[in-house]
Amino acid sequence: MKVERGRPVIEREDHPKVVFDALIGSIAFYNATMPRDVASWWCKTAQDSYETLQSAFGVSHDGIDVEWPERGDVTLYMSLDQLELALVSYGCMQIDKKDPQDDVAKVDVLLRKINDARQ
Repeated sequence: MKVERGRPVIEREDHPKVVFDALIGSIAFYNATMPRDVASWWCKTAQDSYETLQSAFGVSHDGIDVEWPERGDVTLYMSLDQLELALVSYGCMQIDKKDPQDDVAKVDVLLRKINDARQ
């Protein structure tokens, strides 16, 4: 993961499907825990970002389209802190669901990359 002007840049090896799922899940998290105006603002931010991932990597609910023409790295228009919150929320949901720990391990990798990017 790279950072440009304080914004995360997602690369193919940064588990774009996990980032996509975290952003989708973060909308429900914000709706449940934040004031309505903040949640509404976040919904648009998260939507713009997961749609950017769809365009760049062919990410969808079904996974990543391997036939999708790669368009390179993609900058998310949010801060590292916002991406971190979405990933932590998603990781906690996965742990609570007792889903396969594969996504939790990927979230851990992404959180470490965010930490490294801050250095």
